[in-house]
Amino acid sequence: PATDVSQALQGRIAGVEVQRAGSRPGAGMRIRIRGSRSLGGDSANEPLIVLDGIPYLGNLNSINQGDIQSIDVLKDASATAIYGSRGSNGVIIITTKRGKPGQNKVTFNSYYGISSPLSKNEVFGPDEFAQLLSESPVYDMTPTEQASFDAGRSVDWQDLFIENGYITNHELSMTGGSKRTQFLASANFFDEKGAMPGQSFSRYSLRLSMDHQVNDRIKLGFSTMTTYARREGEGRNPFSELLNLSPLVEAFNADGTIIKRPLVGHIDDIFVINPLLQRDTDNWKDERTRLHTFTSMYGEVEIIDGLKYRINVGLDASFEERGQFTSGIL
Repeated sequence: PATDVSQALQGRIAGVEVQRAGSRPGAGMRIRIRGSRSLGGDSANEPLIVLDGIPYLGNLNSINQGDIQSIDVLKDASATAIYGSRGSNGVIIITTKRGKPGQNKVTFNSYYGISSPLSKNEVFGPDEFAQLLSESPVYDMTPTEQASFDAGRSVDWQDLFIENGYITNHELSMTGGSKRTQFLASANFFDEKGAMPGQSFSRYSLRLSMDHQVNDRIKLGFSTMTTYARREGEGRNPFSELLNLSPLVEAFNADGTIIKRPLVGHIDDIFVINPLLQRDTDNWKDERTRLHTFTSMYGEVEIIDGLKYRINVGLDASFEERGQFTSGIL
């Protein structure tokens, strides 16, 4: 299953290009409709998103995919004809599910999946690395590296650090109502843990919508969605150290503890810290939290048969906080 709305659009519509902005859990998606039109950066090329008739300023990651009824994309002059200059980069119109008259209905949907790297980056093995050092005019093999090479020992830093991640999603919704009044209530929990330890994204969302037919000509309704999202490890990526560290150094002491500075006797000894220390999130924290609420209300009046007037009013508010901590050991 697609993890968010924008990922569900990939490869579905001609002229719409969707690319993930990064490999971290919860990374946003870059959407381009009929290419880029401005040199002013990514924000100048983003399409307008309209959610239930109201321009939506939040992240698409905040929308529970199970709450969506339909998605329409305006790519040509039809976008600017309706939304003016705001639609110059195209418009994505999202319509969420509403309640239906009839017997109350409860729906639960859940899935769980495991994610793992497709392959490892190719790096020098012990023999190739030893040959590289022998031909280098600057670096020599340290006593530790020489001892490991003579004993046939080597370290695969990627194997020691990278682990399997997972993706899980749980949705619970209830819908129903009478001929005049319909309602829908839903709750969602999404959690994604990456292959890099400490990198994760979780989202909790609640949504409530109601429609009421006051009389034969007047109809009122509202919809509110509140999302709390937490992203961890956004600015932490030790992959460079995993690829550059010598495979001939020692990663652990004899008692199994991690060697803080594995490049003993090397010119870069004081600058390189064992990346395995970053597996333990007690040594560091990088957390971003976001509370987002989106509420829309409408009133619809049928003036005469076949002619209706509708007004939409919306509130889009978000609160974001980020904190970082690094212990002295790093």
